[in-house]
Amino acid sequence: YDLVAGSGVPERIARWSREAEQEGLLDVAREHRQIWDGVVQLFDQLVETLGDERLSLEEYARILEAGVAGLRLSLIPPALDQVLVGSLDRSRNPDVRATFVLGVSDGVLPARQVEGGLFTDREREALLAAGLEVAPDARRRLYTEQYLVYIALTRASEYLWVSYPLADEEGRALAPSGVIGRLKELFPDLREETLPVEPQGTVAGADVPFVSVPDRTLGFLGTRLRAWRHGNPIDPLWWSVYNWFCGREAYKDGLGLVLRALFHENRNEPLDPERCRLLYGSPLVVSVTRLEKFRGCPFAHFACYGLRLRERAMCRLEAPDLGQFFHAALKGVEDRLAEQSLDWGALDAAECRRLAGQVVDGLAPRLRSEILLSSPRYRFLTGKLGRVVEHTTRALAAQAQQSRFRPVGWEIPFGRGHDVPPLVYELPGGGVLELAGRIDRVDVARTPARNFVRVVDYKAEGAVLRLDDVFYGLDIQLLVYLEACLRHAGKIVGGPCLPGGAFYFRVGSPMLRKRAPLSAAEIEPQLMKLYRMQGLVLEDTELVRLMDGAAAGESLIIPAGFNKDGGLRRKPNVLKLEHFERLREHLGRVIKDTGAAIGTGEVTAAPYRKGGMTACRYCPYKPVCGFDPLIASDRYRELRPVSGPEVWRLLGAPEEGKA
Repeated sequence: YDLVAGSGVPERIARWSREAEQEGLLDVAREHRQIWDGVVQLFDQLVETLGDERLSLEEYARILEAGVAGLRLSLIPPALDQVLVGSLDRSRNPDVRATFVLGVSDGVLPARQVEGGLFTDREREALLAAGLEVAPDARRRLYTEQYLVYIALTRASEYLWVSYPLADEEGRALAPSGVIGRLKELFPDLREETLPVEPQGTVAGADVPFVSVPDRTLGFLGTRLRAWRHGNPIDPLWWSVYNWFCGREAYKDGLGLVLRALFHENRNEPLDPERCRLLYGSPLVVSVTRLEKFRGCPFAHFACYGLRLRERAMCRLEAPDLGQFFHAALKGVEDRLAEQSLDWGALDAAECRRLAGQVVDGLAPRLRSEILLSSPRYRFLTGKLGRVVEHTTRALAAQAQQSRFRPVGWEIPFGRGHDVPPLVYELPGGGVLELAGRIDRVDVARTPARNFVRVVDYKAEGAVLRLDDVFYGLDIQLLVYLEACLRHAGKIVGGPCLPGGAFYFRVGSPMLRKRAPLSAAEIEPQLMKLYRMQGLVLEDTELVRLMDGAAAGESLIIPAGFNKDGGLRRKPNVLKLEHFERLREHLGRVIKDTGAAIGTGEVTAAPYRKGGMTACRYCPYKPVCGFDPLIASDRYRELRPVSGPEVWRLLGAPEEGKA
């Protein structure tokens, strides 16, 4: 270093750098400065590496030559090129060689106009004419957006890149802006290229664009190794990337994390019996919802009823809140009818409107800390909920006018501490399960020879009872309620009875979609059809007449109907008494097997998949369980959709009449 410094090398390099700057060669000037800095760093490294060790001239020359050969210059042309990043309405630079316009989706460029403010466009024009400065009106904003589109597409002198996404972060499709279509019209030979979000190539070199900065590339490496582990071919480039990361100590932890995730097995060991007893209690007291949740996924049951995890409460209305509101509203209507000694069949439209209004006005302040009174938006929603209750009440009244079934109870609880005891089952491995619940509505029709009972459950959305869901234990609510009524008929109905049916009733305000206007006489049966209950009904002509005395063909109340000869139409949901008995037997097996599995501490994350539906679709515990179908050890429990005849064959029941 003394030799170089004493020879005047630093001064000469500084002079060369100044001369290059004076001549406008700024990149050459920076090269001179970087070379001197590099040589000094090289000398520092030699001192740190060799210390006081003496070398021969040949050895020292080779080391010095290798160090000089390793010098690298990194130059950004100063004051010649620059990159500007900004929004169109804030960027003004006429001298642009290349422009990248990103995210040109519908509603983004030009931006969708959103009306707001206190003044209308006409009022703004009047204020402008009076000399007041106000925000621009809709026409001015529209012209401004068109001008921004013009600016975006015309500023570049050499290169223009326009891109638009095909989907948002949640996978929903996005439409391109009209600007894209206009560009294709102006330039028919324009080349359009689709850029994938993740590497998917199998040909050598196809995934080169995805190899960039180390952290981002490491994430892509994980996805490609996962595809390889599943037996899919990948671009050989990724093995070179893997080797590169293996040779870098700085990325040892990151690569280890990727490899651990690659070979991770999401397995949860069963709980021991003592922990199960402490968590769930003895005897095991469960609800229908709890059993269905376990049948859907054991881990979701454990997280909900074992760990008692709950989502953070937020002050907003959600589907469960509305469901409770509708249940309470219909119960309130029934209570008022009982107080006034009125029958459902005697209600007209005006009476339904009056009762619904009274009930909703009384319930609104009690829902979610008066949330329905907190803002104009929620107050408007209160009126909408009132109309839903009114329309539902009118539908129930119309059904009662044609039916001899009458309610004997609303919101009937069964379980410990109630008039109706729980359903008790002896579990195979020992222990007892007590099943408790609350039945929305129980109806009874009495004849001199027989009594029929049916259960009705209210759903805010239309629900359909599928026999294969019953078979797999995914939807057993109606059958459990019916079982409670049949077992404890003396307490609920007042005497022995036959199973008449189990139904879901839609609570809502459905809309008719017709191409032509309908008369009042045509609207009524169409609405009745939308409110038709869905579920299972006993194959008995007298029973169907009791449920719908006006049915001449297809019933508008229940999923049953008559042929021209007066016989019942054969449908999968119209069951013989023997089929009901087989379903009750199967229900007992499902409940016992589920209770036994809960008692053995089963907590595996094993959600089901049947057709296109999975237990993970609405599960709030997905961030906790770690279930990932892309991991080799994580697999859905595949449940094969089965038809009605297959269900009866599996249950050992006759298939006659079950087409």
